[in-house]
Order: sequence, then C-alpha cells, then structure tokens
Amino acid sequence: MDQKKLTEFKDQVTRLEREIQTLEQNAQDFPALAKNASRVMACLNMMKLNLGLEITWPEGG
Repeated sequence: MDQKKLTEFKDQVTRLEREIQTLEQNAQDFPALAKNASRVMACLNMMKLNLGLEITWPEGG
C-alpha cells in the first residue's frame, strides 16, 4: 500500500477516535448513545490493529 495513503488512514482513525471519546464522555446522561459510542470505539481499535497503531484500552477494560 502507498505510504501516503496509509498515513492518511492513520490520521483519519486518530481523528475519529478523539471524536468518539468526546461523544462518549458527553453522552453519560444518554446510556444508549454512550454504549454505542463504546461499540464504535471497539471498531476503531480493530482498525488501529489493522494499521499497526497502538490500542487505547478504556479504564477498567
């Protein structure tokens, strides 16, 4: 794979991760949304594995 494209993917996943972390924190009063944000984070962790990035585990996980 083209190194430039790989770097773009890594940047996109990192940006998505920050957005989902913020969403998860802001959704504490909306349990369904917080749970789904957690599920999206699990998907992002799989993408990070595919891209060779470090995995961020939630507290207590």
